[in-house]
Amino acid sequence: MKVLAIAITAAALAAFAPTTAKAHSYHTPQVCSATSVDLCAHLGFQAEPNSTDATEFMLHFMPAAGIDAKEIKNVTVKLWMDMGGHGHGSSPVTVTQGNVVHYAVSEAYFVMPGEWQVKVGFDYLGTAHEIVIPVEVK
Repeated sequence: MKVLAIAITAAALAAFAPTTAKAHSYHTPQVCSATSVDLCAHLGFQAEPNSTDATEFMLHFMPAAGIDAKEIKNVTVKLWMDMGGHGHGSSPVTVTQGNVVHYAVSEAYFVMPGEWQVKVGFDYLGTAHEIVIPVEVK
């Protein structure tokens, strides 16, 4: 009976694998907060971001064991391109919380190709944090 349960579980996982892979075909590296290495995040995109279309992506917090993700509050997302001694951002994005670790980000316009930063701001237990995630835009 135990073997049958394992076979069913493996079959169920295999059935869901294509859906999961399709949902986030492009991921950024995981980056941690400068304030705490226990609070990390990455971004998942349907397709690689480009400079011609509005982009939607998923912000996925990856807190370490022992971190209560429900205490992540006031999440903000800003797009920024550093250009040496100066830089520029983009129009404000829309951030919608899905669950305690997933936030949908829409209306993101990377207005030119190159290396962008997605600056994720949030509070955790009363302390301000920022995670800066690099994104290569085509």
